[in-house]
Amino acid sequence: MTTIQQPIIEVNPSELTISRLNVRKRKFVQDVDKLAQDIQEQGQLQPIIVRREGEKLAVIAGQRRLDAIKLLNKKGDEILVRVVVVECDDAQASKLSMSENFFQSPMTGLQNQRAFAGLVKKGVTVEEIANQYSMPEDKVRKTLAIGNLPDAVIAAYEADDLCTDGLQYLAIANKSMVKQWLDAHKEGNAPRYIRDIKRMFNPDHREPMLKHALFDVEQSGLATLNDLFSENATVVADYEAFWELQHQSIDAAKDDLIAKGWEVEIYEAPLYSWEWVKTSKADGGRTVIFVSGDGEVEIVKGLLTEKEHQAKTRKEEKRAGGDTSSENVAGEVTNKMGDYLNAYALSQVRAQLHASYELSLRTCLAMVLTQSGQISIDRNHRYNTIADQLTSDQVEQSPEAIAANEFIAESLNAVGYDPEQYWQNQSEVRANILTMPIEAIQNALQAITMLSLSMGDALNTTVYFNDKKAPQTVWNPVDHTEFFEVINGKGLMIEMLKELNPKSPALESKVKVSTIRETLKTEAANNPDWRPKYFSGEHYFTGKGNPLTSD
Repeated sequence: MTTIQQPIIEVNPSELTISRLNVRKRKFVQDVDKLAQDIQEQGQLQPIIVRREGEKLAVIAGQRRLDAIKLLNKKGDEILVRVVVVECDDAQASKLSMSENFFQSPMTGLQNQRAFAGLVKKGVTVEEIANQYSMPEDKVRKTLAIGNLPDAVIAAYEADDLCTDGLQYLAIANKSMVKQWLDAHKEGNAPRYIRDIKRMFNPDHREPMLKHALFDVEQSGLATLNDLFSENATVVADYEAFWELQHQSIDAAKDDLIAKGWEVEIYEAPLYSWEWVKTSKADGGRTVIFVSGDGEVEIVKGLLTEKEHQAKTRKEEKRAGGDTSSENVAGEVTNKMGDYLNAYALSQVRAQLHASYELSLRTCLAMVLTQSGQISIDRNHRYNTIADQLTSDQVEQSPEAIAANEFIAESLNAVGYDPEQYWQNQSEVRANILTMPIEAIQNALQAITMLSLSMGDALNTTVYFNDKKAPQTVWNPVDHTEFFEVINGKGLMIEMLKELNPKSPALESKVKVSTIRETLKTEAANNPDWRPKYFSGEHYFTGKGNPLTSD
C-alpha cells in the first residue's frame, strides 16, 4: 500500500513532466483560468503527487494545478510548484492518479474507461475497482468494455464518426467484427448508427433474439455476445448460424405436422390476424408456421387466407344457387383499386390534420383511447407497396400533401427528432421537449398524429369523412390519371362515363373495354371537377369492396 507521508518540496515547473500513467491523457484546459486565479490569490494549497521516471519527476496527480502555475508564470509570475515525491510501482501509481481525478474535477467518460482498463491490465480486479470507487460491478464492466476498444475506434467516436449506441455495440462485439468496422472506416464508408452497424454484419436485416430459439443454445455451440448495455444479457453473435439451426427445428416441426396429415406452409412474416380466417382441417384449413424477423415462431393450425376464404364462400354460394351476378360476387372494388382509394384518403386526412390543430388533438385522443399502440412515427406503415406502385408517388405531389410533409419535417426537426433516422439522440430530444416553447410542442404533437394514421384503419376513414367537402380536394382527374388504370369491369366504366357524358358514342354496345377506358379518361379531363362516387363514400352498384364508406 502506498502512503503519502513524505515532505513537501518546491520545484521549478520545467523539472516536471506528465507521467505515462496519469489518467488525463490529453491536455486539460477546462477551468484552468479559474484555478490559476485561485492559486494566485491563496497559493497552491494542495501539493502535486509525483514520482521519479528516468531523469524527470513525473506528475501522477495534479496536472491541472501544474497547468495553472505554468499559465501564471507565462504572465510574469515566478511560482515554484509544491510537490510530494512518492515511491510506488505502476499499479499503485495508476490507483493514485485515478483516485485523485475520480473524486475531484470530473473526468470524461473515455478517460474513466481508459483508466479502468489500465488498472485491470496491472492486476486490479473488477471487484476492487468497484469497491474503491463505490460503483456497481456491472457499471465497471461496461466501462471496461469500452476502455478495451482499439484506439482507432475511440478516435472515430471522438470525431463523431460513431454514435454512442454504435460504440457500445462494438464494445461487446468480437475482434473480427471490430476489425471489419475499422477496415470500413479506413475506406470512409463505416456505418455510424447502431442499426446500420448491425446491418453490416447482418445484410438480411433479420436480427434474432436468443429467447426465440427452438433449439438448445448451449448444446448447439452457437456464438453469443454478453450484452452489457441492454436488458438482454446475452445476444446472438452469428446470425447466419442461428437461422440455420432455427430452420432445422422449423423443418422438423413441419415434418411432424405433415406426418399427422396436415398441409403445412412456412410464412416468413409475423401473424396478422386480419389476413387469415380460422377454419377446420376438413374445410381446407392448413397449418401455417409464422417466422418473424426476430426469430419468433408461431404455429397455428386450421387457417385460410382471407382471399381463399372469400373464394371458397363464393363457390359455396354459387353451388347453392344464390346470387351469382359478377358485381355482387366478385366485388365492385378490386384490391388494387381499394389500395389506391386508401392511399389518397390517407393523404387527404393528413392534409386535414395539418389544417386543423383542434382536429389533430381530437384524433390523437381517439388513437390513445380506441386504438391501443396506434401512435407511431414509423413512416413505413403509411402506404403499402401496391399503393406506392399504383400512385407513382402522385399521392405526395398535391400542394396539400407537400405542405403537410414539410410541416412534419420542420416540426419534428425542431424537437431534435428525424423520423427518417433509426438512431436518435434521445437525451437531446427529452431536453428539448422540456424546454422548448409550447407552440413547438403543439406542432410536434400535430406532426406525430399526422404520421401515425395508416392506410385503411377505421379512424382514418372517420377523420376522412369529418369534413364532407374535404375528400374532393386532393384527387382530380387531370393530374391523377392512374386511377383509370385500376378500374376493373366494363360495367363500372360505363356507369362513370354516363356521369360525364350520357351521349358518348362509347356507350353503344359492342365497344371494346380499351376504347371505353380511353374515352372515360378524355371525358374526365374535360370535366376537372368530376369525382368518382367512391371519394364521397358512395358507390355505383353494391359498393362491395369499397374501403371508403361513410356508414
